[in-house]
Amino acid sequence: MIAKFMPGIAGLALALAASPVHAQDDAARTGRWADGTEFRFHRYVNFWRQSPPGTTLGETADERAPGRVLPALLSTDGRPIPAAERALFERKARIALDALLAQPSLRDPHGYAVRPRIMISRDRFGRLSATLSIYAPRIRLANPQTTNVAGRYYTPDEAPELRVRINHGQLWLNETPVRRGRYNGALTGEAKGEPFFHVATNGRDPFIATCCDYKGRPQDDWNPNFYDPARPGSEIQYVSGMVIYDNHRRDALWNGTSPPDGPVPRLLAALFMTDWTDVTRRMSAAR
Repeated sequence: MIAKFMPGIAGLALALAASPVHAQDDAARTGRWADGTEFRFHRYVNFWRQSPPGTTLGETADERAPGRVLPALLSTDGRPIPAAERALFERKARIALDALLAQPSLRDPHGYAVRPRIMISRDRFGRLSATLSIYAPRIRLANPQTTNVAGRYYTPDEAPELRVRINHGQLWLNETPVRRGRYNGALTGEAKGEPFFHVATNGRDPFIATCCDYKGRPQDDWNPNFYDPARPGSEIQYVSGMVIYDNHRRDALWNGTSPPDGPVPRLLAALFMTDWTDVTRRMSAAR
């Protein structure tokens, strides 16, 4: 669907009704956490809940051009991994990737391509981990490097990244975490004001209480003893995700003036529309 851009689109998106969500997820219905703090990216989720794949607000040829969804690039890093273990962990990671690519903001993209990547590694304790990345580079039709495959375009370029980490360290942005609550079923926190979801499956809390912040108040920190070394290396213990973007985009994203069909809002919507509790369950069950 091609939609025409109208001034105040952020306000329009906020007014759109949200689809039914888990009963305990007040933030997914209201856009606010239990303490009244706004989840500032709720507007983008709401927009894509109401918008079919292929929606674009763009007016230029670049902005309206259909984008390619490229095959995922698979790589390994670090210590050697037996082929059977690597294949199993790849199947687990692809469950998460398929769930993300099924979201309306990433299916049939216009103005942007979708470039996924999966990197699998093993740490010195034998635990397997994966980093799943989805990049959304803009299409530049006049760029000589732009390719056209069956009427869909891709321009190689730097781009914002949706990053999901499976069995990796919990730390995001080198910052202590802030607990927020649940959104679409998954626990959600913030680091430097940027939201991330996280799902733990080993019965341990990825956060620990510490004392204290600069005002003397208790605060959380990342749990250095979160991972259970007794569990099999290929077992899923923790899944977490965040959208990484350049600082110059922040003001427009935070104040809602960034068009919801832009690259970062598309990635944010996909991340927070995915049912990560279900995805993690299916990843754990994969054989």
